[in-house]
Amino acid sequence: MSAIVRVLPLLLFALGCLPPRTVVHGGVEMSVEEAAFAQFEEARKKEGAGDYQEAATRYEEIAYRFPRASVATEALYRAGRSWEAIGEKMRARAAYERLIEKAPNSRFAVQARERLAGLGDADLERAIAAYEELPEERRYAEARRLAREAEEAGSGSAALHWRKEAALAARNAAERETALEELRALVDRLSPMEVERLARSEPRDSVAAPLLRYRLAMVHHERRDWKRLESALKDFLADHPDHPLALEARDLLEKIARRGEVDPLVVGVVLPLSGSYEAYGQQLLRGLQYALAGSQIRLVIRDDHGDPVRAEEEVERLLYEERAVAVVGGVLHDEAQAVAAKADELGLPAISFSPTVTWVDESEWVFRAMLTNEAVAEALADYVVVEKGLGAVAILHPDMPYGHEMRSLFEQAVMERGGEVRKVEVYPPDSTSFSEPVKKLVGRFEVEKHPEYHQRLAEIRAKRLDARRQRNAIEKMRQSLTPLIDFDAIFLPDHWRNVSLVAPALAFEDVVTAWCDDWEIEKARRTTGHRVRPVMLVGGNLWNHPELPVRGGKYLNCSVFVDGFFAASSRPATVEFVGAFQQRFGKAPTLLEAYAAAAGTALRQVIERQAPQSRRQLRDTMADYQGEGPMGPMWMNEKGEIRHELYRLSIDKGSIREGEPGVDAEQEEDALP
Repeated sequence: MSAIVRVLPLLLFALGCLPPRTVVHGGVEMSVEEAAFAQFEEARKKEGAGDYQEAATRYEEIAYRFPRASVATEALYRAGRSWEAIGEKMRARAAYERLIEKAPNSRFAVQARERLAGLGDADLERAIAAYEELPEERRYAEARRLAREAEEAGSGSAALHWRKEAALAARNAAERETALEELRALVDRLSPMEVERLARSEPRDSVAAPLLRYRLAMVHHERRDWKRLESALKDFLADHPDHPLALEARDLLEKIARRGEVDPLVVGVVLPLSGSYEAYGQQLLRGLQYALAGSQIRLVIRDDHGDPVRAEEEVERLLYEERAVAVVGGVLHDEAQAVAAKADELGLPAISFSPTVTWVDESEWVFRAMLTNEAVAEALADYVVVEKGLGAVAILHPDMPYGHEMRSLFEQAVMERGGEVRKVEVYPPDSTSFSEPVKKLVGRFEVEKHPEYHQRLAEIRAKRLDARRQRNAIEKMRQSLTPLIDFDAIFLPDHWRNVSLVAPALAFEDVVTAWCDDWEIEKARRTTGHRVRPVMLVGGNLWNHPELPVRGGKYLNCSVFVDGFFAASSRPATVEFVGAFQQRFGKAPTLLEAYAAAAGTALRQVIERQAPQSRRQLRDTMADYQGEGPMGPMWMNEKGEIRHELYRLSIDKGSIREGEPGVDAEQEEDALP
């Protein structure tokens, strides 16, 4: 080989013509090595949690999907140990034997040989020699005994030999049926790796051949290797067309052959319907079922247990097996990323319920139906800056990712609307006292910098008071300094519990937030003697809890926040939705149920009105969607988000109500055109 030929591949790689192969794992595109390591870590977590079966399965999948990855050898060893932990000796032996075959000189191969010695052995050749000396009438019982012995030793190949021998030695129909049933059960218990090896070497006319070959097809099915599955099913049917499993094989092959076809009335659902996040999944499912009740649209529901890897698998099955026209699901960030990434890969329209999933921005196939922080910030900025004309705002937020994100989004939205952020203060997320950040916000923390301080200090000293009286006078003066407020609103993005503590801290520093109550403003003016500049306190959907006005009391009166859903709304569409939902499920809908109902309604309207016959047609129609839903008018924005007007809520006299604070419902109705 010439030097040029040897160097050319390296040169092409350096120039970017041969990029490293990448895969999508858990919704993220990464290199093969990174994906193998990510799955290895997931398997280790399962192993550490005692979920040995799931751990072993994931370890073996690494050896199948990424056989050249650096962790593949250790994965096989850990698979064997995990199978041992739950008494699956045959699967453990298969993993160890595959490890020794693939990497005979590795340190894990040495350990695998030690583990194999501890599992015991079934000396097949010696047993066969002794078996052949037996009279025929004893062979059936002896073959079954030797099969059990081989299974206990974990030797799948030896067990298979004796199960086949028992079928051949059967003396009547009952014995043969028993032997065949035990053979089928054994094949079902064999590990995928052992099935692959045995299926290749088994003679076509063997009683075990059709069972092994069909099981091999199911292994490809479990691994979602559709190309190999199709090939394996065709081979099975070519050699065993009259086998009892042939009907199932033909049905599955027909589904795969139709993978390019679409059932325009089938919508797949992938949600965590069991496990730690079952409550979220069940709420979303109820919302979808409500929206699609009475329609011809059929929901095919799959439980991903909140697992990103399983979520990807279910999306594939919905397309290949159910011919779904769209998929709805994904609520946890990683799980939603996986659903969205796989849908994008397959060209399958998807609606996500995650407010953070990034594939909505990156893919033409992925949409969102959930309240986002960006929508909250924009709605508040519209109200404060545009509608109320308050151009100067301050931000007081917790030092945590949510607080920083909301600050950034609100600041941007305010500036885009011509407003200005005058002050920003931050506090620790676990604070129980908010005196310091509030003092900083109004210029009372470093009083020496206050414009009134030195003048009033000189006045006190001029009185020549004794030391004690002078100290008291100075302290009283420090507390009475006029708060420096050069803003008209304070944005407080935090959980309602903290909000109920911040509001009194603001009042203690003479910040008047009851901007809608003239009596309170005048009272503050008389009490403090200051020129009062009332400010509006505003927040996001984390405020929405019935305890907030109770705990915050009068200090939160006139405050305003927004949310994506309000069950007590007077909007006609919401009133109808809440009433019908409550009648069906015996409870008022939650935010998750409302957004799921919105997603289901949008899909239903698109499918029933436009009747798209392809996934591309559905995607294009969804991109231009406008319609009516449980929150009123809905539309698809340019980012692929199903939007609606958010609910503006206010705290008024100890309760949360919809609409402008300080305005009676009758007045609001009279003001309507």
